[in-house]
Amino acid sequence: MFQAPAYSQVKVSEWRSHFSYNKIHDLTESGKKVFAASRNGILIYNKNYSNTETLDIINDLNDVNISALGYNQNRNILFVGYTNGNLDIVDGKDITNIPVIKDESIYAGKKIHNIKFYDDQAYLCTSFGIVILNMQTKNIDETYLVDDISTIGVKDIAKTEGYFYAATDQGLFYASENDPDLGNPAAWEQVVSLPNYMQPVSNVETFQNNIVLSQSYSGSPDRVYYSDNLGSYTLLLDSETNIMDIRENQDKLLVASNEQVLIYNSLFSLTDQIQQYAGESASPLSVLPSDDGYWIGDRKSGLIHFISGTNNESIIWPGPSSSYAFSMVGEEGIVSVTAGGYNQYFNELQRPFQVFQFQDEAWTNLDFDGLEDATEIIPSDVDGQYFTGTWGDGILKFSGSEIIDHYTESNSALEVASSGGVKIKDLELDGSKNLWVINDETTDPLKCMDADGNWYVLDHSDLRNRRIGNLTVDNNGTVWGYFNNSRFVFALDYNQTPGNTDDDQLVVKEPKDENGKAFLGKIYGINKDKDGTIWFISDEGILADYEPSEIFSVNSYRPSRIMITVDGISQYLMSEKDVTCMATDPGNRKWFGTERAGVFVFSEDGEEVLHNFSTENTPLISDSIGAIAIDKLSGEVFVGCSGGIVSYRGEAAKSYDNFKNAYVFPNPVRPDYEGLITITGLVYGVNVKITDINGNLVHETVAQGGQAIWDGKNLAGKKVHTGVYLIFLTNEDGTKTHIEKLLFVK
Repeated sequence: MFQAPAYSQVKVSEWRSHFSYNKIHDLTESGKKVFAASRNGILIYNKNYSNTETLDIINDLNDVNISALGYNQNRNILFVGYTNGNLDIVDGKDITNIPVIKDESIYAGKKIHNIKFYDDQAYLCTSFGIVILNMQTKNIDETYLVDDISTIGVKDIAKTEGYFYAATDQGLFYASENDPDLGNPAAWEQVVSLPNYMQPVSNVETFQNNIVLSQSYSGSPDRVYYSDNLGSYTLLLDSETNIMDIRENQDKLLVASNEQVLIYNSLFSLTDQIQQYAGESASPLSVLPSDDGYWIGDRKSGLIHFISGTNNESIIWPGPSSSYAFSMVGEEGIVSVTAGGYNQYFNELQRPFQVFQFQDEAWTNLDFDGLEDATEIIPSDVDGQYFTGTWGDGILKFSGSEIIDHYTESNSALEVASSGGVKIKDLELDGSKNLWVINDETTDPLKCMDADGNWYVLDHSDLRNRRIGNLTVDNNGTVWGYFNNSRFVFALDYNQTPGNTDDDQLVVKEPKDENGKAFLGKIYGINKDKDGTIWFISDEGILADYEPSEIFSVNSYRPSRIMITVDGISQYLMSEKDVTCMATDPGNRKWFGTERAGVFVFSEDGEEVLHNFSTENTPLISDSIGAIAIDKLSGEVFVGCSGGIVSYRGEAAKSYDNFKNAYVFPNPVRPDYEGLITITGLVYGVNVKITDINGNLVHETVAQGGQAIWDGKNLAGKKVHTGVYLIFLTNEDGTKTHIEKLLFVK
């Protein structure tokens, strides 16, 4: 297996992508390069130097959800089509965006299914017809609609013997290329000589002056036909499910099905089958001929260079093995992700068990055969070991690729859910190394395993037959949670004896506002910040309990409902946003992911909006955010969007007890440097003053956690002059001080 180089560190306030390139659904090539499309990026393989690079929204593509690629050999330009109709044209390092189809308001579906080239025009097969683009002017010349009654989606197009053939949702259509009015649907006729001619046609190709096509059949194998000179069609193949691609190469016809690649000669005789490569069963989505074999885009193994049965390799970019990110957790220098979970109705997704871990600027992918739907992941009390819940297969404890323990109903207190399987909703580890578990759909859903491996059932009547949302453990060791689809929360003081419920103190409370009135909304998230404050996510905004121990003594539970002012208007924090997740960075700032509005970042107290990241102003690939995790060392924020992971190097980083780890980067600052200057490795929240060598103040700020940033400008907003600058660092009470020096070259 060929694996590309690892990632490189990103600067503060910059974004980078962590996309999966294991599933390649379309291929095209130039003389020197192979272009392989994944969901959100393009893997580019240089055939001469055997190296790889990627192209995505971070480095100049204009969209995500790539649906089609096409390379024009005459002009040496790459076309990139998207599911929303957007189009990029890549000419060397220049990328031109053509959003004409995307911006069209007439048609609901605009997906670009395929891209073909004839003469000096690009034929874009879309969900409403064929769009003709002039490659010289980059303007749309015409649109061909093949039916005047209903909008028919066109999946593919081919040209032979003076005719165009269009593969559509309602069969195969043809028209003379010499017809002066191809934009008129009357110019197109349906090929009725094709058996079952109303069936959808998904691929069409020209081979030896014949038309070769695949018909799609729901619930039964697809069929491949080829035409003869008399216009009749002969069945070539009817035993393969889901014909994914058909390509021709002079005297060879390549057919990619769901499970193999079939190669036919010019007489339509099967000459070879590719059913395995890179140690895995084949699952091809696209195929191209190469000088010495074939290029294959696979569903799981990335880009395959197949020369022979024993001579082939998988070309993998070192990212996550999947585009799914269900849950995420951050440690110092490590971020872990699961790609399973469940749907909104708590049904299984039947995704293979997958965990991705980012450490030392590289991703490691862990797959355990036979298990499915990994849910929550947390680090254990032993470095390198993790607990991961599943939605049906219990709990796994593992280190690297080694399974240490697998807890199920047969060897623990875990129970089978009422709908089947051992379903784990959440995991939390407290300061006494007790593992707290939500064993969903059971009579007593709260379970605990102590540090010695003993299991206990917390059989409190107030928790019985309840569906618990998620858990958190406060600084006093109290276990907090909430009930699904309700506005009730609970707190459990187990008195450090999880095996004895008689000495427990459990309270169930309905949060009320400052007037003692119950909230009308529901709670659907709970979290703890660095100060020990308990934060609740509700559909009426964010609630914060600054004194969580008081929940056991108050009659009316009234956490604070935070009020903020935005553009002169007072409103409750996140009250109009559907918050999906929350994380706290090393500066104790709050990061909220939302269902439709991207990511919001708030100050430590939640009263000031610091950022609102969305697809409109950042490279976020979606405004639907499922999970957020933060590297507690660097402060890099990993965002699990609908469709993949991106990260942002935040302004906050780990703090220390002293200044032994303090340093400035870059140092010196050279004339061509354009990023932020970082002063890191600091004591928490220190005051930072920067002066020139004469003591004149040029900048002052406060560290976020253990890190401060400077844009290299003075108090007047101008770049400072060449010289040595002194950085004075002082904690709040003045007991810890330090000085760093910085050389600035303008």
